Amino acid sequence: MTMIRLMLKDTLNDKLSLFYAIFFPIGLLMGGRYYIDSNSYQLTFLTGTISLSILFWNLQGLAFQIFRQKSSGVYRLLRITPLKMSTFLSLMIGVRTLISFMINITLLLFGLFLFDISFTAIFLLQCTLIILLASLCFSALGFLISNISKNEGQINIFSNLLFFQMIFCSEAFYSLQSAPDWMLLLGKCFPFHYTTEAFRVAFQIHDGSFTVMATSIIGFSILFFLLSLATFNKSFTLLFFKRKIAMQK
Repeated sequence: MTMIRLMLKDTLNDKLSLFYAIFFPIGLLMGGRYYIDSNSYQLTFLTGTISLSILFWNLQGLAFQIFRQKSSGVYRLLRITPLKMSTFLSLMIGVRTLISFMINITLLLFGLFLFDISFTAIFLLQCTLIILLASLCFSALGFLISNISKNEGQINIFSNLLFFQMIFCSEAFYSLQSAPDWMLLLGKCFPFHYTTEAFRVAFQIHDGSFTVMATSIIGFSILFFLLSLATFNKSFTLLFFKRKIAMQK
């Protein structure tokens, strides 16, 4: 509980990111309510905005937070404590997911009220599950990006590369019916596609299996979590080895 409390404090201290994560999507939704007349596209715009909010907050936000902790020597000190790295990583991702859930469930309820959309208990349960699973998935991916990046500039590069691939190769805000097949295939290689599709199945915009979409996101989460553990141990070993050589010299 002490670790969770400290992580919550560290995350909530980033006031600018919190402001951007909450009020920027709200501004988008309000603009969509004013300018979009089509009821069907209003639903598409709502699901795309929530998916985008989950992506940005968890992926890039956690990557910079982890890098800041590394620069402060937190992970060197962690090596001399009895706390396992997998436990620390799970707590870190869990705290980020908790805040993401609170932000995006608020956005969902605000969007439902703004666009005057009726909903059921099953619908809310499905959306809640997707927000939790997608937040976990993108948090694990953010940790992985932080591990393979040597500086903040590389975090920006890797994050932007993934953002462009995920957003432009998905149908988050527009149809890809006329797009080439390779673009559709590329979009399905990332969890953002399954997040938006799961929301649309819940909103009954698209026909599909909600279970398949949720299972796909879980699979990506496990993959990113394991890669995060592997790359963190490797990067720490290399960093410790270089530091030891420098001290000997």
